[in-house]
Amino acid sequence: MNAPVLHSGPVEHTTPRFLRNGRFKLMLRLTRCLRVLFPFIAMLFAFFLQSKGTAIRAQLAPGSRLFIDSLPLCGPAPQPYRRIRVWVPLGYDEDTAQWPVLYLLDGQNLFENASSYSGEWQVDERLSELKKAGRPVPLVVGVDNGGMDRIAEYTLFPHPKYGGGKAAEHLCFLTESVLPYVEKHYRVNKRPGLTGIGGASLGGNMALYALLEKPERFGFALLLSPVIGITEQDFDYLHNQPLPNDRMCYARMGTAEGDDDRREVVAVGEARLNRFALDFLEGYNILKRRGWPANNINWALETEGIHSEQWWSQVFPAGIRWWLENEK
Repeated sequence: MNAPVLHSGPVEHTTPRFLRNGRFKLMLRLTRCLRVLFPFIAMLFAFFLQSKGTAIRAQLAPGSRLFIDSLPLCGPAPQPYRRIRVWVPLGYDEDTAQWPVLYLLDGQNLFENASSYSGEWQVDERLSELKKAGRPVPLVVGVDNGGMDRIAEYTLFPHPKYGGGKAAEHLCFLTESVLPYVEKHYRVNKRPGLTGIGGASLGGNMALYALLEKPERFGFALLLSPVIGITEQDFDYLHNQPLPNDRMCYARMGTAEGDDDRREVVAVGEARLNRFALDFLEGYNILKRRGWPANNINWALETEGIHSEQWWSQVFPAGIRWWLENEK
């Protein structure tokens, strides 16, 4: 058997011919460079998608557009960033008017199924239908929730089982970061009467809290299926918080809402209501007894309404009409 040949000098012509090709060497170098640069390119691309006023491609109502950005939360720097989604209706670019603006919570669920975790409200389609019918519509700013922090962000008081109680911090983010940004970069009317806030479920609680705490910034609140009375402190808050009687509040709750632990049914006259509906009505009764003018509060139960994005999609346009057609 021949002994292996040991080379003491440079190897000649042992590399395959295609590796010795100049073009291939250049491609190989470029590939290595791309491997190194790819993480930075991906980060740059993600930043571009979230940069100020960046339009994104989405399945929207014809003529409308959606822009996204990410803004820092309240607190000492550095703070995490939160995404907002700004929907601009058809006709926005055709004039120089200042538009009403509605800030909606759970922004992931408003415009696209792709970003939603439980279905979308179809805000762009519903409002485009109103505009086509000659009704006034607002520019809409969807503010994404914090995922696992959603309960904490949308509750004023901590729940013994679910925790929470950080609504004040989230309200700071809305008033100190989101509103100033939108008012700087979009033609929106800064008057409180034409600035609304809305949400569903705990987002409805947050919207009511924002209206009561910051009536100098918000003049309208849209509450869909709010979980009024998630803690007893919620009722105490409604009893004691000063009321902005010149502000407007539109609230809807379905009679078929509720989880198993709150589905106990109580007869109220001819109606049979579960605990969700009873707490909803108690919230209204507190505000009414305290003197909130009847023409500024539109608070009602809807037969067989359920706790879902599909139902909220059906009922929210009526709230928008009531607001903008009665705004003083």
